[in-house]
Amino acid sequence: VMEEITLAVKNIQFETNSDKLTAASLPIMEQLSSVLAKYPNYNVNITGHTDSDGKDKFNLDLSDRRAKRCVEFLISKGIDGKRLTAKGCGETKPIATNKTKTGKQINRRVEFELVKTN
Repeated sequence: VMEEITLAVKNIQFETNSDKLTAASLPIMEQLSSVLAKYPNYNVNITGHTDSDGKDKFNLDLSDRRAKRCVEFLISKGIDGKRLTAKGCGETKPIATNKTKTGKQINRRVEFELVKTN
C-alpha cells in the first residue's frame, strides 16, 4: 500500500503559485482515493512543501492550501474527512537543494503518511 501511494504522490503537481491541481494530477488523485477506499483502517496525514522562491509567509500559506486541496479532493471522492489531516511546512523541510531548478522541483511536493488505526 505504501509503495503504491508513495509512487503516486511523487507525481502530484499544482499550477504555479496556486493550490489548483494540474490536469495531469487528477488521475493520480483518483488512483489515490481508490487505494484509500480499499484500506479504511488507515488515516492519512498530508503535508505540503514548497521550494525557497518567494516569501516565507506566502510559501507557508501555499503549502497549507495545497495540502488542504488534496484533502478536499479525497473527501469529494468519498474518503471520510475524519481520516485526513492537512498541514503546510512551506520551505522549512527541503529534501533537495534550492539552488537548482531540479532541486526546487523536488522540494515542491505533497507528502502522504499512512497511519494504521487498528
